[in-house]
Amino acid sequence: MNRLQIITGFMGFILTITPLSAMELDGGEAAFNSSIDKLFTAGDESAPVKILLYGCCRCPVCARLVPELYGEVTTGRLKSKAYLVLHLILKSERPGSVEGGTAALAASQQNMLWPFLLRMFHNQDSRPGGLETKTAMETGLDMDAYAIARDDPKLKKLVIELLEESKDIKRTPLVYINGKKYENIKSTSEIVEKADEAYRGIREK
Repeated sequence: MNRLQIITGFMGFILTITPLSAMELDGGEAAFNSSIDKLFTAGDESAPVKILLYGCCRCPVCARLVPELYGEVTTGRLKSKAYLVLHLILKSERPGSVEGGTAALAASQQNMLWPFLLRMFHNQDSRPGGLETKTAMETGLDMDAYAIARDDPKLKKLVIELLEESKDIKRTPLVYINGKKYENIKSTSEIVEKADEAYRGIREK
């Protein structure tokens, strides 16, 4: 199995992942992993501060915040202090949102969720129609396995569930830090500041 290193110079960090080919997904049969979650984590999950972010693949604010927060919890100011949990939000009225979320879930079947998402956010200005395929190719996905995963009935069922859940989320991004809700956050610095406050509060107890 080949390991692929993606150097994301536009964000300043490096990802090393192990993509899975179509024949490696399920004992030689490409199939959607029914245990896949709709939550995706980054950083040290033993860290005391949890940042839960509801975000959309085609939200311009999310396109800036998510990659920056990924960097903060993996190599930056929040390393070992906080970890990020991304909950994908799909909005049928937002062009490219459903397609982007579907593609991200398909990429997760090759252990490539984060590389795919970070590249997709980087490509945010591209037309929605061709963004997913362009991102998949640039990320280095096995395109046959990717196509099979996108068409899998289990993935489509999960997309329907996400669409239903997303109706309750009026705006993205929506952020919770250790359960406390923060709306209208527009900058990574705000989130880092609030996460640091939560971390200090825990340490002082």
